[in-house]
Amino acid sequence: MYWLLFVFFAGLFSFAGCSSEPVMSFSRKFARDPTPVNPRSSKNANDTLSLLLMGDTQYYYHCEDINNPCKLVTEDIRGKYHMIRNNSFPVEITPNQTMLEAQETTYKMESRYANRVQKESLAKFIDDQNVKPSALIINGDITQNGRQDELEEFHTNWLKNISIPVILGLGNHDYQDNLKTCKNCTHFMLMWYTAYLKKMYLNADLQKTRNKSETLVTGSMSWKKKMCSANGKTCAHVVQLNNKLDYGLDFTFNSVRWNISSPRSYILNELNRLHVSEIDGIGDIRFTEHDFSDLEQVPRIAVFNAHWHESHNATIECIYGLKVPFIFVGSVPRNRFSFLQMDQNKAIITGYEAIDMTLSKGAGFRKLESVKLFGKCEKTVRLQFGEVPSS
Repeated sequence: MYWLLFVFFAGLFSFAGCSSEPVMSFSRKFARDPTPVNPRSSKNANDTLSLLLMGDTQYYYHCEDINNPCKLVTEDIRGKYHMIRNNSFPVEITPNQTMLEAQETTYKMESRYANRVQKESLAKFIDDQNVKPSALIINGDITQNGRQDELEEFHTNWLKNISIPVILGLGNHDYQDNLKTCKNCTHFMLMWYTAYLKKMYLNADLQKTRNKSETLVTGSMSWKKKMCSANGKTCAHVVQLNNKLDYGLDFTFNSVRWNISSPRSYILNELNRLHVSEIDGIGDIRFTEHDFSDLEQVPRIAVFNAHWHESHNATIECIYGLKVPFIFVGSVPRNRFSFLQMDQNKAIITGYEAIDMTLSKGAGFRKLESVKLFGKCEKTVRLQFGEVPSS
């Protein structure tokens, strides 16, 4: 059994301890070095575990400025109401109600466009595979404000329209940020998510107790799931965190008290099971004293996160002479996603750019670069997944 631990951070991630190694674009050497896992090969198909990874569907958030096709969707309305490229107003303009409503319209138009492009691209990508990926993992911030209409659009356009299981985490936009302005929104989102965790049979850090006056829900909402290849030989221990390590909230709505704790204790307990003593930031993973004379015994750990919309890159930390990858997997506002493939000997991640089907004559996506995740290393390297945008 080939065990790996993949830790998913849905919110902001501390970069304390990050190497000062400069970011650089992929050279062709880095692009060509890894030997890709070929799911079309009958020899590898049953051994290969593959996952699609992305974050931030984030209804109703505007697309990123670098997403040129998406920005064209609102070019006329932005010009009419004097909005700048990110849909905000210049400091010298005080918007009236009509202008604010037009701004809200641009947010929705761009969000729907970016989500449509990403969804259609992923659907085509999945259909192109002889062996479908085991799941699509969306790394939180599925909505912008945690409102019911946003959640309904996500449900209709993603959960009902992807042909493989969609496994979710939440992010700060889904419930943390709107607590002061829309407590019922936060309550509704948490109610929906706890039901979702149960429906998907995810082993979640969530406990519910009742007394005469209220229902108390406690825990970090983190979950874990063992995912394996078709023949069960290649497995990953997947852990999803909801928000960063110091997030938490405590509030009561109607007769339900939500006490959502930081996921720090949860993730440390999971890491300790693999002889890892702590994780505080990139490069700050420490292994407990253990006989790792056989490198095959060393836990293979990779950290995947989203939230920074424009980031689609990999930091391959060199820890105890071994690669420990920290990867931003891409996001909907920028139309990026990543494809992770692993067998008993190697693990490789490839970045992709989703492209409007009409603009790409049905192609739907563009392959970027591939990175080999595990093995020996000498120094930390930071790499970008094709940062030069296409038009």
